[in-house]
Amino acid sequence: MEDPLAYGDYAAYIFGVFRQAVGADASRFDLVVNAQTSADAWVTTRNRQLFVAAKSADTLAIAPYLMHRVDHADTPAELFAPLLAEPEFFERNGVMTTANTIARPRGLAVYEVNLHSTDGLASQAALLRLTPSLAAGLAVTDQILRMKRDSRVRDAMVFGLPQFEFRRSDGKHVRLWGSVVDMGPTMRRRPLFLAESLVNSAVRGDMVRVALSGPDPTHAVPSGNDGVALADAHDLDAFGFREVRSGGKRFSLILYNLSLTATHTVQVAAPNHGRSVKPIRWQRLWNADPGASNEDAVRIKPESGQITSDRIDLPPCSLTVLEWIE
Repeated sequence: MEDPLAYGDYAAYIFGVFRQAVGADASRFDLVVNAQTSADAWVTTRNRQLFVAAKSADTLAIAPYLMHRVDHADTPAELFAPLLAEPEFFERNGVMTTANTIARPRGLAVYEVNLHSTDGLASQAALLRLTPSLAAGLAVTDQILRMKRDSRVRDAMVFGLPQFEFRRSDGKHVRLWGSVVDMGPTMRRRPLFLAESLVNSAVRGDMVRVALSGPDPTHAVPSGNDGVALADAHDLDAFGFREVRSGGKRFSLILYNLSLTATHTVQVAAPNHGRSVKPIRWQRLWNADPGASNEDAVRIKPESGQITSDRIDLPPCSLTVLEWIE
């Protein structure tokens, strides 16, 4: 439906009928209208008109896809650094702030997210390295967690499970939008699926604040793919969760190293860390090649182990999860 006011009015009518129906309990449902995501002023105006008209809706849902246009791929830095920095770039250029402003005081959600590399001059070989890569899995899941932490997004979904590849209008193919290679003989899962699974295992209970102290390393990302440009993109990102249960409190810490070159050692200080009831377990996705994938063979799979100190090394382009019980 092209007209945002007509769309919003129709949603308000449908949701209004539901709320007034005999036996309906609207408190058990989240009534959602979907909208586009862009920094363009006309999209902002459209979304605002839509959501004002949809007065019976509980939540505005958006789809903030990454890497729409890919032109530069001569080096790993040209191909992967803008991708890993784009979640932070999204926050700084105001896309999420604008969406949040439109939605308040009602809710904001993400109905789908992934890469959307359907435009640009990059070669077929470069596209095949980018979209099913380890770096892609890290970028998408970091973006989801950032939106939860910084933009009030409670519900967010990756699109999708099946679909091996997509044929672009220029005839090139991108390995989108499925998060698995296949669901048959090999059952190989793309790094996006593995990163999503690892993050989901840690997202339990309430999100808690994680503060970074000491050195906060950054790196420059010159203007490149999808217009991403940051003079000081942060290497590290961290998210914490706490679940209260009968056996005690379960803590999880999700750590990203978004640098392509630097290993960082971090020291963890948290309630009863180092005196936990059970050993502190770590799980990790990592490969020396940020473009590594599972397309032809399994190159990316979760590693795991236990740590006995409060320090842990984070390799370049890696996702690490720590878990312990108080």
